[in-house]
Amino acid sequence: RDDVESRGLGDVYKRQPINFSKGMKQKVMIVTSFLANADLLVIDEPFTGLDPLAVANFIDLVKEAVADQKMVLMTTHVLAEAQEAVQTFAVLNNGTIETEGSLNEIRQFYGLKPSDSFDRLYQILNQETVKKHD
Repeated sequence: RDDVESRGLGDVYKRQPINFSKGMKQKVMIVTSFLANADLLVIDEPFTGLDPLAVANFIDLVKEAVADQKMVLMTTHVLAEAQEAVQTFAVLNNGTIETEGSLNEIRQFYGLKPSDSFDRLYQILNQETVKKHD
């Protein structure tokens, strides 16, 4: 209960989940997944439906988990926030790992500038997919 309240969820455990907003459902799922004492956490699209404060809280949870020697596997299209929480990236393109490494290594692989964000990479990959289907 204290862990839930300390993560900005207030007295959520007293309410029925059917009445939660999309963002609240997402927050509850994220916090409860981090409460599990697992060595590997798999989180799919964690930023969906989260407000900026909840995103910051999520990033803190990831950093705490990594500091506790846990592995966090996260899939996301929201790359700007992901780069705050993650040190090693793998880029999936059409279901295949195209490359993996640090942010700088990924940028080099795709010929991006150091100032380019991961959102730019997402744009490039989507342009390639569109061209392949034309």
